[in-house]
This record gives sequence, structure tokens and C-alpha cells, in this order.
Amino acid sequence: MSAKTINFLNIALILFVIYFLQGILYPSGSIISQTVLLLFLIIGLFCYLKTVLRLDNPSFVKLFILFYAILLITFLVSPKTVIGDKNEAIGIVSTFGQFKEISAFVLSFFISYILVRKKDIDDVHVWWFGIIIFILSILRFFFSRDLLAEENEMFTNNAGYFLVATVPYIPFIIKKKKVLGAVIAVILSALIIASAKRGAIVCLMVSLAFMMFYYLKSHKITFKRVFAILLLLAAAATFIYYSIESNEYLMSRIEKTQSEGIGQRSIAYVALWNHWSSDTNLFTFLFGNGMAQTITVWGNYAHNDWLELLIDNGLAGVVIYLMLFVLAFMYIRKMNIGRLYKLSAYLCLIIWFLKTVFSMGYTSMMNVMFCFLLGLIIGKNEFAKRNYIRNAVK
Repeated sequence: MSAKTINFLNIALILFVIYFLQGILYPSGSIISQTVLLLFLIIGLFCYLKTVLRLDNPSFVKLFILFYAILLITFLVSPKTVIGDKNEAIGIVSTFGQFKEISAFVLSFFISYILVRKKDIDDVHVWWFGIIIFILSILRFFFSRDLLAEENEMFTNNAGYFLVATVPYIPFIIKKKKVLGAVIAVILSALIIASAKRGAIVCLMVSLAFMMFYYLKSHKITFKRVFAILLLLAAAATFIYYSIESNEYLMSRIEKTQSEGIGQRSIAYVALWNHWSSDTNLFTFLFGNGMAQTITVWGNYAHNDWLELLIDNGLAGVVIYLMLFVLAFMYIRKMNIGRLYKLSAYLCLIIWFLKTVFSMGYTSMMNVMFCFLLGLIIGKNEFAKRNYIRNAVK
């Protein structure tokens, strides 16, 4: 891999790490965090434009280009502030905040995609990226925990989702250092459960189950392997069960969910759906009301990508977003760069999709870590395809 390519990747990753060290190494919201984020977005925009100029992008990438273009136009034509004065009533909010999170998420994909498709990257670099991001996620978890503990004795730690975003890197870590990979997987599992974020725990359990399933599907089935997988599943299930049971606050949240459902969000979801479905304006029904307009309808963000898009970008936005997942799945299924990368790409897609349902997917900067990895994997596959064609011609 060329020094120029790896340097750009390293620079982008370093900027991302520095940004999320705010509050830990330097004050939150300072000129440092704003500057490094601006530099990250400038690099991302440059890579996005370079990708736009290419004519041989796969269908998923072309649609991702269109998706971001639509969101950019939506931001530009929307009011720059919205007022949440109903229900949850979060007050006056700048739409730039949501657009900034969206840009970081989407552009991180194009940074790694366009750079890696030009020059290949090896497993060692991905391994190092995984280690660095794991350490960062641990720091964010304990910083967030300590901050919240000052105000409440019982709380949920949103950094649980930060930890979830590191899960797709686990296969690379396990391949290089099996014991280290297993230790990291246990630490991630323990902290995600400790975060008491039900959505993050669901992401973790589905990811672990998929990894076991994928391993069995992609390897020759023998009694020894099946026994080992069942043993690991039993150990993981026991560990997760006792970790959840010993967390009184989490247990109370689970019991509350069983008796009352998802609480305020269930009311929000109905209100947002009814607002869109009863809209008699054909334009807003199809193309939405503008950036962050869920706040004007409900008083807060939807915390559900599909409803956020229905209100902000209408039916067209939802259809495009759904097609992104369909095309991504089809692309990953046909990839031919090894089981390791394929598994990791599936994990990125699974976590992304799960988060769209009960949290924030494309509107959360915490998801940059797996979107960056997804772009890297697709870029690597495109490089391999081009290299194969070039060698075949020779």
C-alpha cells in the first residue's frame, strides 16, 4: 500500500480519535474539537467528490452518493433552527448539529473507500485500526460513566453504542491474536451490558450469534467444531445472562419494557407516523418537511431512522435508504476477498440496520467507526476486482 494512501487513512483516523478525546484530554466543545472535525469533514468531502467523478462505482456506492446529496440539499433549503415545544420539548435546536453528524457518518465511508480502492490495505493495518478504536471506545465509556454518575446513581450510558461500533473489528483482532481477541470480546460484552442500553445489548447478542453462525456456514462442519461452537455459545449465554441479572438497574428497565413497552418512544413513533400518513400535501408526503423536522412535530428527534426520514425526506428518502441496505447486502454476498472481510462487512451492515430501528444510524457520529470499516472493505474488494481484470488482460 502506498505511503500516501496509508497516511491519509491514518490522518483521518487520528482526527476522529482526537475529536472524541474531548472532555478526556481537553475541554469539550473547544476550538480543538471543532478544528479537527472540520479537517475530517474536508478530507471526507474531497474523497466524496473524487468518488462522484468515478464512473465505475458499484450500485451501492452510487446510491450512497445520491443519498448524501439529497441530505445536503435538504440541509441547505431547510431552516437553520427548529423549535421543539411539544411533548419532549427540547427547545431551540440548530439543524447543523444533525447535518454534522450525518456528514461525519457518510463521509467516513468515502474516505476509506476511495483511498483503499486505489491502493490495497493489509490485515495488519485493519488490526491496528481495531485496537485504536477499541481503546478509544473504552475511554469514552468510562468518561461518560463518570460524568453521568455525578448527576444520578442509576443511569444508561450512551457510550454503549460506541462500544458496539467496534464489534466488526473483532474478527481481525481474533485472526492475529486469538487470546487478545477473546479478551476484547469479553470486555466489550461486559461494558455494553453495564451501559444498560437495551438496543446496544441487542446489537451485541445478534452480532455474536451471527459470528457463530457464519463460522459454521463457512467452514467444514465437524463434530469437534460444532461442539466448540456450542460450548462457546453456552459460555457466552451464561456470561450475558448473569451480567444482566446482576445489574439491578438494567433488570428494572427490562421489566419496565415487558410491562409498559418502550414507553415514551412508542407514543412518539405513533405520533410521527400519523403525522406523515395523514399529510395531504403530496410534496411533503413524498419528499419530506426538511432537516430535523421531527423536532417540530414531536419535540425531539425520532430515534428511529425510518421515521426520521419519513418526516424529513418523505417516502422517497425511506425508499432510497431501504435500497441502500438491499444493495449493500447483495454486494457483500458477492464479495470475493476472503471470509474475514465478508464477516466484518456483514457485521457492519447488521449493526447499522439494527440501530436504524431503535436508535440512530446515519445521524450518529458514534457509527463512524463501522462505516469507515465498511468503506475500507468495499474499497478493498473493488481494488481486488480491478487487479483481477488487469491480470486477466495481461
